[in-house]
Amino acid sequence: MYLTQSNIIRGLSKQEYTMLREMCQYSNNLYNVAVYTIRQHYFDTQQFLRYEENYPICKGNENYGLLQACVA
Repeated sequence: MYLTQSNIIRGLSKQEYTMLREMCQYSNNLYNVAVYTIRQHYFDTQQFLRYEENYPICKGNENYGLLQACVA
């Protein structure tokens, strides 16, 4: 079971809220790309794909470009 943390953010304008939601969606998409890449590499080679090898692959994804540099 995964534990999650819920944060209630108040006082945001509609534009700030929309931007935050989009960034969360891009982050989720990028995480899914990383997990998918690791899984496919494992099925092909029976070896775990390390972060250092996965990073350049995920960096080419469009979701990485849509996130700000410090977030991605």
